[in-house]
Amino acid sequence: MSEFTTYKKALTVTSGLVDEGSHLNVKSAMELFQDSVTEQCEKLKISNFILRDKLNAFWVVTKNKIVIDRMPFFGERIFLETFPSKPSSRFCNWNCIALDSDEEPLWRAKSEMCILDFESQNVMRMKSTCFPMDLDFREPLDITLDRIKTPENGEYIYTHQVRASDIDMSHHTNNVKYNSIAMDAFTCAETAQMKIRDYQIDFITQSHEGDKLEISRARTAGGWVVYGADSSDGHIVFSVKISALQQFTK
Repeated sequence: MSEFTTYKKALTVTSGLVDEGSHLNVKSAMELFQDSVTEQCEKLKISNFILRDKLNAFWVVTKNKIVIDRMPFFGERIFLETFPSKPSSRFCNWNCIALDSDEEPLWRAKSEMCILDFESQNVMRMKSTCFPMDLDFREPLDITLDRIKTPENGEYIYTHQVRASDIDMSHHTNNVKYNSIAMDAFTCAETAQMKIRDYQIDFITQSHEGDKLEISRARTAGGWVVYGADSSDGHIVFSVKISALQQFTK
């Protein structure tokens, strides 16, 4: 399976992927990253469908982080490379490099993932799954996945009710949907001024159709933390840490 160690794809930035300034937005970049990982898992025969059939298990993403050099403009061609790095006993990192047509870097991303037993909801040991441990693994990208500390003084912004269109094949809110929910804590005018340098999201627990998520944000020294809490019990569902090159004035 050495030919599948790195998965490559090329695509064009379309109108559905850009922000109000016609640049690829963070939500879309994260979605492209997740789609590439999913496609590579298909090649490696470790997709969710195969895990469910063989092991009654499924992939869970616990963290995603993107470090941005430049967001491409509408109509640009971009080239993605995704690859897993050697897993620990229970977790693995998936990496992504995005380049422009001149092979200049656009962004880099890293994901922390594990395989969950469907019945027990316990994290499985990688060696007990069908994950290909004999791959010619590349070194992981030098991206630190932080532990996001949820602030106690966040400003409530709005409530999002999970709808049918938010739900994925695992019957809970799709990971990429949380990026839209988080970025909706800001106005277009605010995001236009932010110049995001890096963006990390931690997926802490699941949410399901009908759940109400109370979205709050808090300013940090270098950016913002945005988080969503289940309105029924206050438990944090996701947290986002944004580092920006410049801040907007409130």
